[in-house]
Amino acid sequence: MADDGYGRVELPSLHALALSPSPAPPSSSTLSSSALPPPHLDSDSTTPRAHKATRSSASQGDGRDPGVLVNDQVGRPTPGQDEVVPIRYRAYQGEEDLEAITKLVDEELSEPYNLYTYRYFLDEWPHLCFFALSGDDPIGVIICKQEPHTKPLMRGYLAMLSTKKAFRGRGIATHLLRLSLSVMLRPPASLLASLPSEHPSRQPVDEVVLETEADNAAALAFYSKMGFVREKRLHRFYLNGKDAYRLRLDLSLCQEGETAA
Repeated sequence: MADDGYGRVELPSLHALALSPSPAPPSSSTLSSSALPPPHLDSDSTTPRAHKATRSSASQGDGRDPGVLVNDQVGRPTPGQDEVVPIRYRAYQGEEDLEAITKLVDEELSEPYNLYTYRYFLDEWPHLCFFALSGDDPIGVIICKQEPHTKPLMRGYLAMLSTKKAFRGRGIATHLLRLSLSVMLRPPASLLASLPSEHPSRQPVDEVVLETEADNAAALAFYSKMGFVREKRLHRFYLNGKDAYRLRLDLSLCQEGETAA
């Protein structure tokens, strides 16, 4: 794993970020060297939504994971933007959030997704979706999933990460990623109680992967900063004919650190 500051000693504070009602801002060495804005959270805003027992019937089309086109961490707030309004974070709450998710992704990302793709992720892994909000306006979203990979590995997958252009460069994407990672690494007791006995999210992940466009320099730089490394180049991966890089974050050292502790 790249030396990105995401070590064993930082895991507890990463976990606290997702589970504490009013966590302190994470240290600048956790996952990234950039400091985050102080989070403003509702009392239960980052408690993952209880899992629904029903399974999604949505198809993934050709069987591959939908690609990730990431827009984050570039630019500054537009002139005249009210920076007094705090940024707060909350977990996905249900079907009523679907319109906000589709709007954020459709407006900010270039890869089209249909309704069945969203439902595939949100019906099975609603606890791995988080929002960033300015006031009541959704300005960022992350959607992930978690499944067994080659035994005995448990793999997380980052499907969509989007922030509005006017709010980029403020640590929002970093914060959203940390929230999802914290649940994948240490699922809270309330979530475990709601999950079926065989659900993959009952186990911590060993790695997280994603795809992003090979020419998306901002996304590649962001994920490199977060500790992801390039695993392979996927030729003509996207519908627009562009190549992608598959990126991988090795979290096995975190698991070993917890075992040793």
